Amino acid sequence: MRQLLASRNLRLWGIRLTWVLLLLATLGSGVVYAQDGEEQPEPDTPLAQPERTSLPLVPVDMVYVAEVAVATVAQLEQLLAMGHACADLGVCSLEVSGDELSALKEAGLEVAVVEQAIKFSSEAPEAPPPPQPSRYGVNTTNYNIPDRTAGGYGFNWSFVDIAGATAGARVTKVKYTVRIVHSWVGDLLVKLGHASPTYVTVWNRLGGTTDGGNDDDTANDNDIFLNGRWEYTAFDDDLVNQRWYLNVWDQAYGDTGYIDYFQLWVYYRANQPPTNGLVNPNSGNSNCGQLVYFYTYHYDNDGNGDIKAARFHVGRNSAPKSLAGNAVFNYHVPSNTLRIRNNNGTKWWGGKTVGSLNVVQNAQAKVYCNLTTVTKAGNMIRVRWAVVFKCTFRSTKKMYTKTRDQWGAATPLQQKGTWRVN
Repeated sequence: MRQLLASRNLRLWGIRLTWVLLLLATLGSGVVYAQDGEEQPEPDTPLAQPERTSLPLVPVDMVYVAEVAVATVAQLEQLLAMGHACADLGVCSLEVSGDELSALKEAGLEVAVVEQAIKFSSEAPEAPPPPQPSRYGVNTTNYNIPDRTAGGYGFNWSFVDIAGATAGARVTKVKYTVRIVHSWVGDLLVKLGHASPTYVTVWNRLGGTTDGGNDDDTANDNDIFLNGRWEYTAFDDDLVNQRWYLNVWDQAYGDTGYIDYFQLWVYYRANQPPTNGLVNPNSGNSNCGQLVYFYTYHYDNDGNGDIKAARFHVGRNSAPKSLAGNAVFNYHVPSNTLRIRNNNGTKWWGGKTVGSLNVVQNAQAKVYCNLTTVTKAGNMIRVRWAVVFKCTFRSTKKMYTKTRDQWGAATPLQQKGTWRVN
């Protein structure tokens, strides 16, 4: 009997142990079994893991931010010859490669590395550019479009005045929304633009009694509705702050309508104003009638192509408002010509090409075109003026520079030194 009980107990313990092991295995597997009468849920489906990709990063070079001590004009000229433009004497901060850093040190310049990093090349997409600023205008006045007459087209326009952008700001793209109501939209030619003038055609006799599906209004066919359309290139680099027009011509007989409204968004990049560099030499003297070379430096972070005029002013006045009786030279970049203010300071004389066998002069001074040279590099223009001061111009003068860009932004007239004419 005891043997039977022992054997039975052993079997019971074996069965219990089997159930315990099965339960532990079940819990470990994450599977839940339904009891009788319960609906068994579907097992969870694991989320697919996104495939991880890596972009190849290839070290290209070590990039250094270096501070170069520029103590003399000769060192400034030396840097320029090496392809680095610095605005003035003092500490010049440059971003250079390893080879360029070695070249600066081999040239005997005092160089201190303040930062360095490995430059990598990869196929990673570039970060999106910051949003561009824009100006907005709207005109909701209704302008009737007269029917074509025997004498010519029926014509009218709407307009918006865009203002408030940075002086000299340049257009990058334009967005517009236009609604024109007309009983035969196929009669109409519509152009968008400004009076500078630049115009682009946005509708050219599309459709007929209906708009033919060419606009953005599916509910009404007796109108032209251009909603949030873009023009990306037609107005590149045009001025932002001006009056913009929507011009409409009726080119056929028999139907009329009106301009309902005109909205315009003008996106732009801000113009960076120019800056003045130094005059070299910035002090000294010369005899009247003696040829003297002066270097003036002019900068614009939009690039040297954005500079329109480089002015060198030698005069009696401490802060001259009048240009009369002074030697005021001007290099006009687009035409590559030299000019000088007349004796009364009221207009420019000259307009002779740099390098030509001409002399531009007034009663105070003259500049030789064939001896004057211009150097352009990066964001800088350097003019070497070949100047002779006349004997009526004796005394100590103050020297100034001024720089103007293509968009009307200009530096103030800044004193950069003194010069005595003996």
